[in-house]
Amino acid sequence: MARKEATRSAGDSSRRLDQSALKKHVGYFLARARFIAFRNFHRHIGDVHELKPVEYSLLVLLDSNQDVTQTQLARELGVAQPNMTGILRRLEERGVVERTRAEHDLRMQFITLTAAGQKLLRQAMAAGQSMDDLWLGRLTAGERAMLAELLEKVAMPRQDED
Repeated sequence: MARKEATRSAGDSSRRLDQSALKKHVGYFLARARFIAFRNFHRHIGDVHELKPVEYSLLVLLDSNQDVTQTQLARELGVAQPNMTGILRRLEERGVVERTRAEHDLRMQFITLTAAGQKLLRQAMAAGQSMDDLWLGRLTAGERAMLAELLEKVAMPRQDED
């Protein structure tokens, strides 16, 4: 009898599934939000400006900080050193970042944005603002701030967790 019931309702693709058990797991909402965020990122920034999320984040960090090393970027972005080397190489080939030797220690290299990198970042950041407005538009300014604060607590490791 249960099999007939399942067969009958299987054809009704418009029927909403019961998600009450899933909604007890915060990870479910994080995964859904990540999917939506990445889909919107690719539509508004990634495909248009040929940037991956980690590359965009890297450009923002370079724009906001001075004397940045590859090691610092890898640590802050949670990227393995070999992968960071490849990311920086691709961005260098595009002409958006460059490496310069530190004056006090010629073994150390700083990563900086080029003029082309600054221009690309400004365009991507403008697209990012309108993108955030689209997918977070249902939230008030206070709710957005609260969401960002809570996600930071979850996503950023404490010093004793590094």
